[in-house]
Amino acid sequence: MAVQNEKLRLKLLTEFENRLKDFHDLKSICEQLVKQLLDEEKIKVHTVSGRVKEKDKLAEKLSKPEKNYSNLREITDVVGIRIITHFEDEIYKIGDLITKEFTVDPANSVDKGKMLDPDRFGYLSLHYICSLSDHRLKLREYMRFRDIAFEIQIRSILQHTWAEIEHDLGYKSGTGVPDPIRRRFSRLAGLLEVADQEFGAIRDWLHNYAATVKTEVTTSPEEVGIDNISLKAIFEQNSVVHEIDEEIAKGSNAKLKEYAARFIPLLSRGLPLVGINTVGHLIAELIRQRDLLVYQAIARFKDKGLEDLDRGVSVLQLLWVLLWFQGGEEGILKGLAKMGLEGSQPNHAFAHEMSQQINEFQKKAGLPKIS
Repeated sequence: MAVQNEKLRLKLLTEFENRLKDFHDLKSICEQLVKQLLDEEKIKVHTVSGRVKEKDKLAEKLSKPEKNYSNLREITDVVGIRIITHFEDEIYKIGDLITKEFTVDPANSVDKGKMLDPDRFGYLSLHYICSLSDHRLKLREYMRFRDIAFEIQIRSILQHTWAEIEHDLGYKSGTGVPDPIRRRFSRLAGLLEVADQEFGAIRDWLHNYAATVKTEVTTSPEEVGIDNISLKAIFEQNSVVHEIDEEIAKGSNAKLKEYAARFIPLLSRGLPLVGINTVGHLIAELIRQRDLLVYQAIARFKDKGLEDLDRGVSVLQLLWVLLWFQGGEEGILKGLAKMGLEGSQPNHAFAHEMSQQINEFQKKAGLPKIS
């Protein structure tokens, strides 16, 4: 029997080598197909990756006495696809998509989320044994994959991290593990499971908050604080911001483009430094300082050959102007430092240029000069 088993093992390894190109091609096809399906459903995941089992790993698997394979198709993880999600609740949503788009073998697929052992957090994932669907296998280029099964694994990024660390530590089951260590793993499992759920809850809260803010920046701006989400909403919706942006762009011979996301955190940090903590206050200051904002911006931009300006440029100009009112050039430099932008020669040149143009405006308006 041992001789027969060895002959079969060698036969399966030879077949594996002969079909290696098919396995790698199938891996690439499945990776691209999964990415395309996720794109179509607008599901953003952390990663989609694939692998073909290495020959020595397959040989090791075939040598295990409890494994009794008669043909290569019975080895269902020669090709594997792993989908790592950002959030736990996306696992089953993607699982539903996989069952619709692939032929799934329910007898060999595992929902490891139903395992009862409380310290198995890292393995609370879906493992589907799949083959290409019948309608895809009818296509000439896919016919050669008819007899190949593959595994699709879906888990969250925290579950994946846990599993990788477990693997590194050599901890694969509770058997033989000292009780103190087993208890510590159990505590960690609980913490990570709560963290997974909390990340999902935070995502939902932020989504709901963004939807609410879109209305409140118009209906009750004095009650909406300054943050990344509220700034995004006013850049997209507020007529005062749009009007001043348009005026600055027109005077600078530039076109307006979409707001630059990189400036939003800067404004979130900077506006409270000049006492602006609500959307209502921000809009009021934009209206009050409008002439100065437009004058100094056009004076600085018009001869620089700028092709476009970012939506929200008016709010950025307001920040610089109000920093200047706090202490002239030094006020701007101190503000930049507090926002983490300190210490460069361009900052000094920028502060000096701002000061010149604001003083020029003040002079024309008959207001006192501030150095």
